[in-house]
Amino acid sequence: MFAIAAGALLWRETAFGLLLSIPFIAGLWLVLAGATARPSLASLAAGLLLGLITAAAWVKQTLLGLPLLATDVYFLPQLAANLTILRRYPSIAFVLAVGTAIALLLLAFAIRMRIDRQRPRSPAAVLLGAALLMIPILAPTRASADGDPFAEPMAAWRFLSDPGQTLSRLLRSFRRMGVAVPAPSSDGSGQAAAEFTGAIPPAPALLPDIVLWHAESTIDPRLIAACDAPQCESRVFAPGADSASAGLLATHIFGGFSCTSEFAVLTGLDHRTFGPGGIYSHITLAPRVRSSLPRALRALGYRTLALYPTEKHFLNAAEAYRHYGFEEFLAASDLGLPPDPWLVTDEMMRSHLIRLIPPAARGPRPVFVYVLTQYQHEPHDQPLAALPEPYRSLRFPALAPAASVSLANYLYRLQLTEAALDAVAADYLHAPGARPTMLVRYGDHQPTLDGAMPGMAKRGLDSVPGALRDFIASYRIDTNFAPAVRESHAYLDIALLPSLMLDTAALPGGAYFLASSRLRRLCDGRYLDCPDSSRVARYHDYVFHHLEAIR
Repeated sequence: MFAIAAGALLWRETAFGLLLSIPFIAGLWLVLAGATARPSLASLAAGLLLGLITAAAWVKQTLLGLPLLATDVYFLPQLAANLTILRRYPSIAFVLAVGTAIALLLLAFAIRMRIDRQRPRSPAAVLLGAALLMIPILAPTRASADGDPFAEPMAAWRFLSDPGQTLSRLLRSFRRMGVAVPAPSSDGSGQAAAEFTGAIPPAPALLPDIVLWHAESTIDPRLIAACDAPQCESRVFAPGADSASAGLLATHIFGGFSCTSEFAVLTGLDHRTFGPGGIYSHITLAPRVRSSLPRALRALGYRTLALYPTEKHFLNAAEAYRHYGFEEFLAASDLGLPPDPWLVTDEMMRSHLIRLIPPAARGPRPVFVYVLTQYQHEPHDQPLAALPEPYRSLRFPALAPAASVSLANYLYRLQLTEAALDAVAADYLHAPGARPTMLVRYGDHQPTLDGAMPGMAKRGLDSVPGALRDFIASYRIDTNFAPAVRESHAYLDIALLPSLMLDTAALPGGAYFLASSRLRRLCDGRYLDCPDSSRVARYHDYVFHHLEAIR
């Protein structure tokens, strides 16, 4: 088993990866042999450990399209909650169950047989040999052949995407996956203060309610060149009579890890600013947040409430939302939703929104409610025969058959989102006697469409740099009151959406969101890709080292 597990990890490694992986595997075996004094038991235990690494890497790559990294240890405290995703993938769950059963049987057999009763003469020498073998791992990990893979985006992508570096990437990621606040720039925060500060306006006499709708894995289908059916003319993000602002939204992730979009839209920050470990924003960054949209609204007297469609501890969500500043966090079990998050429709989330925040009855406090959805998440592989008409008959000749099926599934679910949002707008914006309300909707990232989306040609993105086109979603802000601002950008960074929300409703967000608003206007909706990179450095100096927006 040891040879099989080691071979599975090594057979596609690069030459440089082998320099890291082979000493690690040999050293692991020697450590176990010295500790157990039974070479065969050490081989079995090492094989089980390497098999566990292989299985974990396969599951994560299959479910999230991301490799196994050192920072995945952050998932262990909420392992049971995170594994709920396997309900949607019974084949993966079956393989894992069978593999676990075999591993446990082998381990029980080894213990029962007490194999290799003869103890080695010198366990200390074995352990010393293991330590010597581990030394080659440290130097190449600190000075790799390709330099620091996170020094620039393409190197980072190669580091994260090469399927042949499972073990060596895991070893190297122990150093590469940290988080840190950017160091002060040479410009200093003094100049930044003049550029990003100003008088904070007073709050309006009547504070509007705010509904923020997180549309999971959603892109405007009109952007997909092959989408030529009438069902592609979706109203979800098309500006309407009530729209103060609408357009393209630059997100920071593709196909998964929605927590990073949640982090951006609640804090006004980009997780990539803090290093590669920032992708686990609910875990690595949330406890360090000091400035956020919910905190700013609570300071104005708002009740802050989040409605979450899945298990509350998934990716540390409940604790993260407390750090973001929410007073109330209601997850699937609190709302009585199905335990399988892929059965939670947008209409279910709307019905709970209506129940908890009745449109016709104004409470003593204005309300900010954040509604997250899950139904549009992949996979989009339901057979066409299972879909209602007209989606059952949809065909897209320009796409491969599997991609055509995925797009039809996506459009079917999107019309359910459209119906739910139309009902939300009718309830909160248009009903007789409706109180002042702002409804904000955004797509948190593009869907993968079961791997087909990256290869699909897009249209309407001529103003978007090519490197960002896989990260483009959409947003829309509607109000039933006269908006204080109406803005239009070629595309808006998702981290700048919260400051636009506050400005639209003329709500003061304090010094932090005033600075974010200044950056939004000065950089025409862009953030890290602002044409003036020195301005971004000054902004970071101000918000991180003067305002201390994050510890």
